[in-house]
Amino acid sequence: MSAPPNSNPLLHSINDTKSLLNCGRNTVYKLVNSRELTMIKMGRRSLITDKSIRALVDRKEAEAQSKSDPQDHICENKRETRNKDT
Repeated sequence: MSAPPNSNPLLHSINDTKSLLNCGRNTVYKLVNSRELTMIKMGRRSLITDKSIRALVDRKEAEAQSKSDPQDHICENKRETRNKDT
């Protein structure tokens, strides 16, 4: 959906959504089916709400930040294994 410069559209086409999220069309539909994105119909067009796209990105960002450093996890597993052996 083309928007005038300096405006934030409320709704995005499937193609715009896949570009915004850097993912494929099937992934967009999977996110809609899992209710992680909100799709509305306007006539024959299927449009994704900007609010749901931003909420998805915020959730994914929070998940990524809450995960510990993979190296810490690997070290913990090695320590647990060593402790079991002794």
